[in-house]
Amino acid sequence: MSLNETNQIVEKLFPFVEKFVKDELDQTLLLDDVNDTAPCISFVTEDSRKINYNVAGGYDGEFNFTIYYKVKNKETKERLQATKTLNYIGVFFDEATQKGILPYLNEVDNPVSLEMISNPTLNTREENGNIVYSAGYSFIYRHRN
Repeated sequence: MSLNETNQIVEKLFPFVEKFVKDELDQTLLLDDVNDTAPCISFVTEDSRKINYNVAGGYDGEFNFTIYYKVKNKETKERLQATKTLNYIGVFFDEATQKGILPYLNEVDNPVSLEMISNPTLNTREENGNIVYSAGYSFIYRHRN
């Protein structure tokens, strides 16, 4: 996947997810910063790739990313809320895919799906007792030549 494609996807996908987090969760989405209890998105481009090439020179692109959620409270209720939030984002992605309201890329790259690809899991346990959960998501788009 080219640097141009990666940049374009990040520029379109981040505001799409950010708007959902702000409107539905009443929180601020951070980019690559797990220093707060707000959800944090990280674009893991080494896992992104071109798949399903066709004879006309087109392909499907798979762009994978992770969303993190830090819990500062040691209560089980707060920990469950973190995994619930990450799952809720996955539900939103499924609904956006079904309704066809995915972020527009450009005239040759069309969004196909946005989905959760790994369940929320404990990612990091910090010395101060904070816990970071994460879940993996994937954005598929179709490139036409």
